Amino acid sequence: MDVYITNDVEVWCNGWHDIDGEFPSAFRKYIYGETDKGHYGLPFQLEVLNKYKLKSVFFVEPLFAAHFGEAYLKEVIALIQNAGQEVQLHLHPEWTDEALEPLLPNVTEKRQNLYMYSLNEQRTLIAKGKQMLLDNGCKQVSAFRAGSFAANNDTLLALRDNHILIDSSYNETYRDCHICQERPPVHFSNIEGLAELPMTTYQDYPGHTRHLQLTACSFGEIKRVLLDAERKGWQAVVLLMHSFECLTSDKLLPDTLVIDRFEKLCQFLANNRERFTTKGFNATRMDYHIQPKEPLVSNLFEFSMRIAQQAYRRLKY
Repeated sequence: MDVYITNDVEVWCNGWHDIDGEFPSAFRKYIYGETDKGHYGLPFQLEVLNKYKLKSVFFVEPLFAAHFGEAYLKEVIALIQNAGQEVQLHLHPEWTDEALEPLLPNVTEKRQNLYMYSLNEQRTLIAKGKQMLLDNGCKQVSAFRAGSFAANNDTLLALRDNHILIDSSYNETYRDCHICQERPPVHFSNIEGLAELPMTTYQDYPGHTRHLQLTACSFGEIKRVLLDAERKGWQAVVLLMHSFECLTSDKLLPDTLVIDRFEKLCQFLANNRERFTTKGFNATRMDYHIQPKEPLVSNLFEFSMRIAQQAYRRLKY
């Protein structure tokens, strides 16, 4: 079974009121994970992945560099690719009105989500984002994820027009995901001429669906979902994390609980290479032909353990 460890890489400046003043600190935190106790951002994550000889996909958001300069984007891309990992395209279009040179004509207000833009506007933003990655050292752009999973079917058409033929924006647990299908994709699907590989979701307790994310799930749940997917004949699973995932929510301290989960996940995958293959989207055939009929499930014990862990985490931090 293929396992895609996908990592959304983005920078935020604690609001929009003083982005120039906030950016230097934000870049160090969101990219390098700088804390008084060490660095736990991209370099740390890349080191752990390489220690266990695992592959990951880093969806890098480039539009922030239209305001702050492409040298920062080049730095991020080099950091990832020099570690032997893959860069793909991620877009948060709320940066559009902050660009020093307009990305779109007459856009002067915040439009947070990609589905709020017309097909032509999405086509232009995706083209710009793709070119920014390529101009700053990215080897190949073959896959995409919308910021906050906030894509619609126009997004898929715009991707196709930009020769990006793999999308991973569908997440059934996010209300801002506006990709419409008669049958919601839970595994690999072909939509609007694209290969759609959605976020993996599972039932954590009866009647409730959760997406597979490092901070949202215990290691026990992730392991159980991987084993359940293998047992039910799934061909691929997609897991989410972020460049700042190993920090506490205030970005001031390393989150030891999440760091432990990440280490355990990497160790588990490394110890079970004959069963689980971590990979990227470049040069992937993406011809998964089995459509699983059974949803993935955890169990109440693992759910209860996660609730206890999260309660401890809130008390600790």
